Parts: sequence; C-alpha cells; structure tokens
Amino acid sequence: MVTTGSTGSHAGAWSLYCHHANGHWLPTTFYMKSTSIAVGAEQFSNAWKLLGLNGPLPSCVLAPLIVLTACFLLYRLKNTGSVLLLLATPLVFLFGVLFSRKFLLAGYYWLHWTDPATIMITWAAAIGMVIALTSFNNWKPKAAVALALLLSLPHFVGSFAAWRSRLASDCRSIDLVTVQAGKWLAQNTDKAAVIGVNDAGATRYFSHRRTIDLMGLNCADITFNRIRPENSGIIDYLAITPSWFHGKGIYENLVTCTNFSIPPDEYTITSNKGQSEIVIFRCQ
Repeated sequence: MVTTGSTGSHAGAWSLYCHHANGHWLPTTFYMKSTSIAVGAEQFSNAWKLLGLNGPLPSCVLAPLIVLTACFLLYRLKNTGSVLLLLATPLVFLFGVLFSRKFLLAGYYWLHWTDPATIMITWAAAIGMVIALTSFNNWKPKAAVALALLLSLPHFVGSFAAWRSRLASDCRSIDLVTVQAGKWLAQNTDKAAVIGVNDAGATRYFSHRRTIDLMGLNCADITFNRIRPENSGIIDYLAITPSWFHGKGIYENLVTCTNFSIPPDEYTITSNKGQSEIVIFRCQ
C-alpha cells in the first residue's frame, strides 16, 4: 500500500508540474515524439529484444525468471507492493513507450527511452535466478548469488563489449557535432546571445547561452502551435541541422559562420544520417 501510494504521489506531482510548465499533463517531449497508438507483433518483439540487450542472460531465460520472481513475491511473501515496483510499473512504462511511437533498436537516441524500464525488469530476473537456485537446490543465499553471477558472466561479457563499443561511437558522434558546436558558440558569441537550435541538448549545455528549440522541445508554445518558430523571439544565431529545414526559408539567406560534422556512415546515434552535421548561421 505504501509503495503504491508513493508511486502514485510521485507520478501525480510530476504530472502537475508538466501541466504548470506546458499546459498538458505529460511532458512536452511526449507530444513531440508520440504517434498514434500501435499494438502489434513488432512492439512485443522489440520488448523481447530489449530485455536481452540489457540483461545478463538472453530473453528466453530472463522471461521465466521474471515470472518466478512475481510468483515468489505474490504467493510466498504476499508482497504486492514489490511486484508493482519491480515489475508492473516498468512494464507499463516499457509498453507505454513502444506502443506510442516508432522505435528502432539502434543507437542511444532510441534506447535511452526504455533503459529505465528494462534495467528494473532485469533486476527482477536476477532475483528470480537466486530464488530458483536457493529453492530447488537448497543453496545458501550467498552461494546462490555467486553461482548466478557465474552463470550470467558469458552473456554479460559479450554484451558489455558490444555496448562499450556502441557507447564510445555514440559519444564520439555527439562530441564531434553538438558538443563542438556548443563550445564554438561559448567562445565566439556574446553572453546575451540567443541561439536557435533543433537539438536543445549538448549544444545548449556547452554554449551556456539561452536557446530556443525551433522544434519545440524546450518551448511548449512552439510544440502546441501557440506561436510559429520564427516568432519565438529575437534569435542571434542558428545552430541547426540544415536537412531538417531545407526549403523552409529559415537559413538560406543567412551568413554561415562555421560547421561541425562527422561522416554519415560513422554517425551511430540514430539511423537518420542527416543529423551528422550542424551549421552555425549568424542572423543579425
């Protein structure tokens, strides 16, 4: 009961904050990224694959261990709160993401949406492995944990190497494009300058400048069509991916200051290779 109340109160407070910030009950990014609800084989297949990506064991082993954890908590400990916290809440979160938007199993841009849920579910499976070892073989808890870690090691080592390589590649992409753009703005623009961007992440952080996301991520008025991007305020510089705005008359007549890019085939954050370049324009 306490767990349910705590989860509900936190969710309610978060929702109230969202409503105060943007006039809606969910964060602005949800309305930007979400599409019509789609429930089908593709979404369940992605969920199955995501568990294997994050877990110490393949999905086919994790799934029964998760069920074992749920049964143990419900029928042996009578602890429905733990089932809600460890399993129900992350599963609702996971399928809420997968059902509400297009999702690709490639790159940080996609996977960071589901990481919180899949990591929690993986922990539940790890508990199930220890329960199985202690229940069916009369192992002591410490020995069961040690054996569980040993059994998980081969899959974990392989997945760790793959994820290490992917993380290094994604970080390199971010550094060479958006981080360098932000540092250039910090060194070459007035501290009062306003920057128009289409990615209000690393560029905003490293520039230390006020930014307006022309896509609306940090400007709810743009997202919900209260104002048009060109009417969002006085913008001194643009730091944008030109392919996003081609033919819209936003940058064509502006002065180009510099650009930062990476070869498209080395850009691993998303499958959209058009994001492998940022060009900085001076507006005034």
